[in-house]
Amino acid sequence: MLKPFSVRELLARVDAHLRRSDWGGPGGGPPTISVDGVAIDLARLECRIGGEKRELTAKEGEILRYLAERPGRIVSRQELLVGVWGFPAGAQVMTRTVENTIGKLRQKIEPDHKEPRILLTVHGAGWKLGESVRCGD
Repeated sequence: MLKPFSVRELLARVDAHLRRSDWGGPGGGPPTISVDGVAIDLARLECRIGGEKRELTAKEGEILRYLAERPGRIVSRQELLVGVWGFPAGAQVMTRTVENTIGKLRQKIEPDHKEPRILLTVHGAGWKLGESVRCGD
């Protein structure tokens, strides 16, 4: 966080981190995501395409977990800023962090990142996981 910051913003960020951690409730979301030869292990923050292992960052894992907990639902940029990055709801944030992180994530998890099948963009609305994606234990 950049200084100065408000106590409300700090508390909102702490709450968001607790929601995403094991302390925030039972389960913690689906630990694996798989589709057509791609296996993503959210607990280990790694992706396997064929035999090749690719490491994910914590934030990339959080994005995938957030989407996997909302199957079939379109998640907006604002919702990701609040739910994954911990910004306060309604804050006007001028950053391309979400788009940049999703672009890097696609390069890691998509067999062909130019034609994504796992992490789909819904233009003007947000992102969602592809319909053939399976989430589970």
